[in-house]
Amino acid sequence: MSIFSFHRAVCLTVSLLFSVGLAAASATAQQAEGQNTVTPLPLTTPAQPTISSPTIQNPAIQKPTVPVIGAEPAPPQGMQSLPPAALPPAVNQQLAPVGLAAPAPQREFIHPETESRPVVVELYTSQGCSSCPLADTYIGQLARRKDVLALSFHVDYWDYIGWKDKFADPAYVGRQRAYAMTLGHHMVYTPQVVVAGSSDAQGADRATIEQRIREAKARQRMYPLEVARDPQSGNVVLELPEAPLPVPATIWLMTYQYRDEAAIASGENTGLTLDSFNTVRSLQKVAIWNGHAATLTLELNDKAKAARPNGCAIVANLADYGPIVGAVAFDFGDAW
Repeated sequence: MSIFSFHRAVCLTVSLLFSVGLAAASATAQQAEGQNTVTPLPLTTPAQPTISSPTIQNPAIQKPTVPVIGAEPAPPQGMQSLPPAALPPAVNQQLAPVGLAAPAPQREFIHPETESRPVVVELYTSQGCSSCPLADTYIGQLARRKDVLALSFHVDYWDYIGWKDKFADPAYVGRQRAYAMTLGHHMVYTPQVVVAGSSDAQGADRATIEQRIREAKARQRMYPLEVARDPQSGNVVLELPEAPLPVPATIWLMTYQYRDEAAIASGENTGLTLDSFNTVRSLQKVAIWNGHAATLTLELNDKAKAARPNGCAIVANLADYGPIVGAVAFDFGDAW
């Protein structure tokens, strides 16, 4: 045998042995794979990660001071969610006979003392201001009109000149200052009148105030507010209509006395007996209204109850102290 033939035979033998080895190794691997096959798991929705929110230290953020009306989407018209007690009984329980339910008692609407869309005229006055009595008298005349809701807010920043106004409240000064900023003023004064939350005038300037009232009627859109009593709970409720408000409005609840009289013993008005009309005794922020139709339960705070007022008013200001978009006044005794 030649050297070439011998070399060829050796190569063929090695190749044959290598092929047999690969086949055997492949078979062994397949057998092992068959013994350790993993059964596919069914698809599942992965659990959502738990997010731990940081603790909020500001209690005003944790719990709003007033409810926001319209924060949750309202159900479609004619539909309402059922409380658990109203769900159908279980199938294995005996069904009660079907009958007609008694009609729910209707709310008793409280008769307003103003028209449905009155122009709100707010006088900021003081018993210690010698320029205020003429404005007080004029407000008394406006208080008799149905198309106007006239209110007197007594301020305390003249108390230092000799007479402490017993009807004054720092909250009313805050309201006047907020109006000043909204209207672009840099100071407050008495007597000042704010008409419809959108314009102001000197409190004794009757011609200008009447013009402001006419302008408000012509230009400012108002939405009717209604007050009623729920016959089942006895609560006084405010009925808010659907209103396309440009920004949310703040709902204010005010109580007032129809007429007050005070003898002034010192200060600029010494010796005079001054009359005040629709004198505000309490001011309460009750809700933020987003323009959705809703029913709001009205609750008086302790200060409002202690004042034993004659009348109540609801005033809705855009963005706290902007233009007024709704107002109503009613007798306190008719409601509480």
